[in-house]
Amino acid sequence: MNRLPPMTSLRYFEAAARLESFSAAALELHTSKGVMSYHVQALERFLHKPLFIRRNRAVFLTEHGRQFQSVVAFALSQITAVAASISAGARSDSVVVHVGPYFSAQWLSPRLAKFRRLHPHIEVQLIHATSRRVEESAQVDLSIRWGTGSWRGCDSQLLLPVENLPVCSPAYKRQHPELKQQIETESPAVRLLHYDGHDAWAEWYRGMGLRAPANARRLLFDEPNVLNAAVVAGQGVAIGFLPLVARDLRSQRLVVAHPGRIPSEYGYYLVRKQRKKWSHAAEQFAQWVKQCVGVTQVKRNGVRNQSLPNPSRQPKAASPKQSQPRKS
Repeated sequence: MNRLPPMTSLRYFEAAARLESFSAAALELHTSKGVMSYHVQALERFLHKPLFIRRNRAVFLTEHGRQFQSVVAFALSQITAVAASISAGARSDSVVVHVGPYFSAQWLSPRLAKFRRLHPHIEVQLIHATSRRVEESAQVDLSIRWGTGSWRGCDSQLLLPVENLPVCSPAYKRQHPELKQQIETESPAVRLLHYDGHDAWAEWYRGMGLRAPANARRLLFDEPNVLNAAVVAGQGVAIGFLPLVARDLRSQRLVVAHPGRIPSEYGYYLVRKQRKKWSHAAEQFAQWVKQCVGVTQVKRNGVRNQSLPNPSRQPKAASPKQSQPRKS
């Protein structure tokens, strides 16, 4: 029988990986930085691999750390979802949020500590499972969905519009000095990384007025967090969603592969079922998320000196028959 990693250490690792800080994770888990370090080191000894790069007071995930984070975060979210489904019922001071794993990992989860400080009495349960049965569960108070805003039986409000921007690792860009031109042509030297839930590359080429390459080397992923890890590891070029990739760009884990920024027809929407009244906790959470998005919109121009074609385009609502991409 295969040995399981130290289970207590997984919780400490998930917090440190999500917040990219032992100190912030220790504060969130009401423990000391020394205890955080002890549990992470125990996990690294078990795996025989370093999970973090430690530089002065900053920590960054290694490639193995990013791979492990996506699995651990998903597993813990599944445990949370099942626990919520068998509990005696949601309390009035709790909110159950169904959200895609990519948006949660890149944007929502790193900000949750702020919500806890503002509303310590409200318990937040995140559900990342993609099963339609879980999504339609009566216990789900609200959802954050990726799409064009039209879902049968639901009211939706545009929460966060995104821009498509080609990104890659610094090493990959150094290896391809003519990367901009290679992306625009059918160069076999460039590998394009795709998420099979939404063809963002086709949308980007269309928005740039370019013909999508038919013979380019492709690598397909069915999970956006794994795709993101592959880009950081230098496996190719992918479409990054601004502002979700802004943190990776600021830390130089990713760099801009091509300066063309295209407003996407898709975006993230705050969704609730029609005729479902939000609880006070759900209202508080929705208000807080919208305020955070407002701050993000102000900061989204942190990636500067990029062209922005067609700035007037905004995500548009789909017709009832238009298919929605898979959640990300």
